[in-house]
Amino acid sequence: TTTTTTTTTTGDKKPRATSHWLTQLWWYLPIAWSLIKYSSIVAPLVKWLAVFVLALLLSAYLLQWSISDFYLNHSHAFAKYCWLIEERNDGVESKANNGKEQPQAPSLIESMSVLRVPNLKGEEREGRTVLLTGATGFVGSMLLRDLLVHREKLKVRKVLLLCRAKGGRSAKERIQRLLSTDLFEFLQPAQLAALVEVVEGDVTKSNLGLSEQAKRKISEDERLTHVLHCAASVNFTQTLESAALCNITGPLNVQRFSGTCANKDVVFVHLSTAFVHGSKTGTQESPLDEQLFDLQQFDPVELYRSMLGSQYLATKCFNFFGFHNTYTFSKCICEHLLAQNIATKTIILRPSIVGPAVQYPFEGWCGRKPSTLVAAACLYLNFQWNLWCFGPQAVPFIPVDFLSRFIIGTVWKDKAGGEKKTAGEGDTTQDGSPSMECRIHNAVWDVASPRTAEFSWLDFAAIVTQLGAFMGYFSRFTAYIGLFSMKRVFPLLQLRKEDFTSLHSAVIVGPFKLAMRTAKFCGFGTKDFEMILPFLDLPLLFFPFVNAQYCFSSRLKAPNALDGKRYAFMSVVAAHRFCAPRLKNRGISTSRFNLIEGRGVSIWKDACWAFTQPNGGLMERLASCVLSFILHRTCSEVVV
Repeated sequence: TTTTTTTTTTGDKKPRATSHWLTQLWWYLPIAWSLIKYSSIVAPLVKWLAVFVLALLLSAYLLQWSISDFYLNHSHAFAKYCWLIEERNDGVESKANNGKEQPQAPSLIESMSVLRVPNLKGEEREGRTVLLTGATGFVGSMLLRDLLVHREKLKVRKVLLLCRAKGGRSAKERIQRLLSTDLFEFLQPAQLAALVEVVEGDVTKSNLGLSEQAKRKISEDERLTHVLHCAASVNFTQTLESAALCNITGPLNVQRFSGTCANKDVVFVHLSTAFVHGSKTGTQESPLDEQLFDLQQFDPVELYRSMLGSQYLATKCFNFFGFHNTYTFSKCICEHLLAQNIATKTIILRPSIVGPAVQYPFEGWCGRKPSTLVAAACLYLNFQWNLWCFGPQAVPFIPVDFLSRFIIGTVWKDKAGGEKKTAGEGDTTQDGSPSMECRIHNAVWDVASPRTAEFSWLDFAAIVTQLGAFMGYFSRFTAYIGLFSMKRVFPLLQLRKEDFTSLHSAVIVGPFKLAMRTAKFCGFGTKDFEMILPFLDLPLLFFPFVNAQYCFSSRLKAPNALDGKRYAFMSVVAAHRFCAPRLKNRGISTSRFNLIEGRGVSIWKDACWAFTQPNGGLMERLASCVLSFILHRTCSEVVV
C-alpha cells in the first residue's frame, strides 16, 4: 500500500546534541578493537549473525509464499476505509465538515420501501400505546429509539417498557441509565418522561411479574395496539432448562398476556432468530423460507415439557436435527408454540446475526457492549493467540438499524392491512384447526441480494488482523500466523466441529488454564486470565456459522449502495473502540497512527519488522530496516 509519511519531533523531547553520537562512538571504539584482537570470538558472532539474517530471509520468503498475497489482496478495504478509525463515534461530526469522504448516502434506508415508516395520520385511532420488552438490549434500545423518533407517523402516545431489576439496579434505574445515553439525546428530559413509562416485571413469571395495579392498568388500556417482545437470553451455552425458561416461557407469557388486553386487535410481535432450521442452511435454488421448521414426529408441547423436565426427548430432537446450540433450539420450539395460539394476532421476525448500525444514530453504533459480530473481533484483538476457523462463506448479517426499521415497517403495515403471511400452509393448532393468525418474516438479506453488499468470514478475519497489527494490538507476524492457519491449514484438514473442538482444547484451552494455574501458584495476578476465560470458547460457538453458506428467502433485498467491505471494516472499528482503553493503558495512542510507537529503539526489532512485511525484495527490506532504526533515533513520531 502507498502511504504519505510525515515525521515530527515533539517539544516534549530535547533535541539530541551532535556530540551524543561522538560520545557513543568513543565508547564503541575500545569494544571494536577488542573484537578484532580476539578474532576467535568474532568468527562465531559473525556466523550466528549470518544465520540470523538467513533465518529472517527464509521466514520472509516463506510468509510471502504462504500468506502475503492473500494479506495484500485483502488490504484494499483497509486502505480505502482506514479513515473510519479516526472518525468520531458520537454521530455529531460528519465527514462533510473536514473534507474527507462522505458517509454512506443518507437515503440508504429510506430508499427501501420495505423499511419506510408507514404514515398512519389517516387512521381513526389516536394516541397509541406500545408495550416493549428487552429495551435495555441491543435491538430493543434501537427499536425504542425508532418508536420515539417516528412517534408522530406511528401515532404513538406512550411506550411502556417492561423491565426487571438486575445487577443491584431497579428497573427504573436501568431504564434511566439507558435514556441518559446519546441514543436519546434528541429528546428533552421532560419529553422522555411524558413518552416513556417504566413498568417493573419479569416475563418468565406468571402475569409477567406485574403488580395487580400495573396489570390492570395495562390490560385495560384500550389504546394498547402492539406488544413488542425483544427480551431473550442470547446465551449459546445455557442448559436446555434455562433456555426453555428464558426463550419459551417468557414469550408464551407475554403472548398470553396480550390476549387478555381490552383491545382484542392487539398485535404480539416476537423476535426469534433466522437459525431455527437445525443443520439446514439452504441453497441458492432452495433457500430457507418463512415457514415453521418441520419437527416431523416430535411434538413441540412435549419437547417444551422435556426441556423443563427430564430433557431426554428434547436432547434426542436436538441431536436428530443437528441444532448448534440451545438458543436456536429453544427459539424453534417457541415459534411452534406461539403459532398454536390463534386467539392472539402474532408476528414472528427472524433476524440473522445482528451487527452495528449503518446509518442511525450514526455509522458503527453497536450499543453499550459488543454484540455477536463485534464480540468476535474484540476477542481476537484482546487475545490473538486464540484459534479461529473462519471460512470463505458469506456472513449472514443484518445491521441493527435496518432490522429495527424492518420490524416497524412490517408490523405496522401488516396491522394496517398490508400483505399477510401465514405461518405455513397446513399448520394447525392443538385442536386441529388451521392457524392463520401467525405470520413469519425472515429479517435477513434475500438470496438474490447483490454480491457487493456481502463480505466473507475470511474478509472479516483479514480486516481484524490488519487493524490489530497496525494499531499495536499484536505484531504482523502474529497476524500472519492466524491467517495462515485459517487460509492454508484448516481447509486442508477439512475439520468437523468435533475435530476443531479437540484441537482447540489441546492447543488453546489446556495451555491457557495451565498458565492461569501457574500464575496463581506463583502469586501473580490472574485478573487478565479471568477476564478472557469466559470468552475462550467463542470460536467453538462460532464454528458452525462461520463454515456454512446460509441462503434465505426474504422481502429484504440489500440495496446496491450498501458496501459489504466497508461494513465489515466498520464492524472491526467498532470493536477497536471497545478495546481502545487497553491500548491507552499500555501508553499507545489510539487516535494517531504512530509507526514507531511501542517498538522501542532496537535494530533487532526493526529487522524483524522489516523482514515480515508482506512484500518487497531483499534490498528494500534492508533499506527499510536501516531507515526505521534512524527514524527511531531521530523522531518521536512517524505518522501516516
